[in-house]
Amino acid sequence: EPLSISHIPVACNTKKPMIVSAGRLVPWKGFEALIDAVAQYMKDHRELSLVVIGSGPLEQILREKVKTLGIESQIGLAGNVRHEELMAYLVCADAFVLNTGYEGFSHAILEAMAMGTVVITTSVGGNSELIVDGENGFLVEFNNQAQIIERIDYVLRMSDEEREQIIIRAKETARQFTKDRMLKRTVELVTSL
Repeated sequence: EPLSISHIPVACNTKKPMIVSAGRLVPWKGFEALIDAVAQYMKDHRELSLVVIGSGPLEQILREKVKTLGIESQIGLAGNVRHEELMAYLVCADAFVLNTGYEGFSHAILEAMAMGTVVITTSVGGNSELIVDGENGFLVEFNNQAQIIERIDYVLRMSDEEREQIIIRAKETARQFTKDRMLKRTVELVTSL
């Protein structure tokens, strides 16, 4: 039976740990490698569900990959969802994973941090400005499946205390990037010129 992604409370009530990822389904977002990493993790360790939110040119390829791997009950492609639904998935998730080869300033990472979801992402673009590895989230190399698996496993095995400290520091980071604060800083910069 395919992973239920149409009704958020069902997805949130699953006994399996849940990973969420979101973005445009394009090659540089690394969803194929993420799916392969999650499939490998499930073979080697234990059950896990992955919900991928977004649409794009790779959507059909990713659906076929999930079907070919026989993991439709663990991996769901939700397509585009309302912002409120994305936030609900983030609250339910054990981790937010963004395996991206190119990124400017990721609002998805900030939202995950603000919602108290542990972030695993790549050290590209603005990601390393937001995430300090091991302090408020975790950094991996783009498409490095071994690192992705290792970090997912680490996050799922963290003590409650360690998870809480990461979440507290992540929320502190996210608060530095509120719209009001960013607007104020931009006005200060322009005024100083």
